[in-house]
Amino acid sequence: MRLRDVADGEAMAGAEISSARAVGKHLLIEAGGTIFRSHMGMDGTWHSYAPGERWWKPEHTAGAVLDLGERLFVCFDLPSSDVFPSAELAVHPVLSKLGPDLCTEEVDFDEVLRRIRAPDQAAREAAELLLDQRVAAGIGNVYKSDLLLMHRIDPWAEVASLSDELLLAIYRDAHRLLRKNLTTPRRITAPRFLRHMRDKTPGAGLWVYNRNRRPCRMCGAVVQMARQGELARLTYWCPSCQTEGTRRG
Repeated sequence: MRLRDVADGEAMAGAEISSARAVGKHLLIEAGGTIFRSHMGMDGTWHSYAPGERWWKPEHTAGAVLDLGERLFVCFDLPSSDVFPSAELAVHPVLSKLGPDLCTEEVDFDEVLRRIRAPDQAAREAAELLLDQRVAAGIGNVYKSDLLLMHRIDPWAEVASLSDELLLAIYRDAHRLLRKNLTTPRRITAPRFLRHMRDKTPGAGLWVYNRNRRPCRMCGAVVQMARQGELARLTYWCPSCQTEGTRRG
């Protein structure tokens, strides 16, 4: 294999791929005692091409090209990646801090709860907690909004105001949904609201995400949307259903 357009990618030149696996939201490709890590963020995508086939996106947007001879795998709009020795995986500055991976078959929920109850988490808002990959890896913005509606939790509720039982129920549902969607081409939390897999209706197959100003699927109230947290991520919620927990101040 050959890794093009990536700093230190020459370390993998000519080596056979020994593994390719997901760790939380990170893809790890290992070859010749070296690991290439990529994180797609919101916009990154991997494409597969035959040699000489026209790419679907402009070449200047390619952040990495994995050349296997008979196939090219191109990663476009890559926001975060690096190459490092396999022996350093346990001390990687990002990967070593990840919480239990909710996409795996077995999850240590006791460890998830221990991380939730760390002193620096108590005053955080519920929506911010779910996105923290250091607590548990795998939950993104879509699942965040839908899980909070499913459990009727105010996205701005302080973590300290939520019970262990309620928090564990959220993460168990996250594990169930993430595992179920591993084999689907899209994220689905409410299959009853998906007409078919190519349904383009805003919020199709979801409880509340991308349904701003539309009726709540649970009570019919108008769904709200706002930016939340340091990264100003979009949060969708129902002000009528989601009253669990106590807001700061």
